[in-house]
Amino acid sequence: MDSPDPTTRTASRQQGRHAGLDRQRIAEAARTLEPQSLSIQAVADILGVDRKAVNYHVTNLSGLLELVAVDAFSMNFTDVDLSSTADWKEACRAYAFALHDSLMTTGALVSYFRFQDPGDFSMLGPADTVMQRLYDAGFNDEQVGNAIILIVNVAMSAARDDVMVGSDGTHPQVPLILDALRDAYPRQFPALQRSMSGTPSRAPYGPAQLDASMDIVTRGLESILLASQPALSAHS
Repeated sequence: MDSPDPTTRTASRQQGRHAGLDRQRIAEAARTLEPQSLSIQAVADILGVDRKAVNYHVTNLSGLLELVAVDAFSMNFTDVDLSSTADWKEACRAYAFALHDSLMTTGALVSYFRFQDPGDFSMLGPADTVMQRLYDAGFNDEQVGNAIILIVNVAMSAARDDVMVGSDGTHPQVPLILDALRDAYPRQFPALQRSMSGTPSRAPYGPAQLDASMDIVTRGLESILLASQPALSAHS
């Protein structure tokens, strides 16, 4: 039996950097797969290249999942424009919701999201706008830095929780906590018992929860700003 023509093998499965791949093409191919079906080999098969060609740009499965998560996020977040939002509180709130909503598009891959491309300035613009509004309001460098990190953390945490909420609107951890409380003594953990008994009526996840979280954040920032203003006046 004749062996396959080496030229044919090379043409059918291009390798390494010579395959003409880039991270965008890999992301586009991966986008067509369900998260549970994602693998470097599956992406290579879609692109018609050797696995090594994909490995040249994405070294392992974790890196591929991060790439797909960032791709899903950036497709939505690139349209975010906060330049017309003048009030610092509204800018903070709008930025948090934009982050949250864009992260939600990553679905089950939300935990793999990382800010990984320093050349993607579209992801930095909204953050810069929010920070400028905080500076304009009178916050100092440390306060602005702390604020933007807090807002990002709140939005990312909310998105991760909301992705986990099932079709019935229930977070998988809530029934576990309720079961544990039912097994506890009646007078154990009174505050937790009281709070969890009201959980179904107060919608602890979703937009209402993020809105409540951002209300706490902005009120806290406002109190910091007001407390620092007398100190500034005393030195002027």
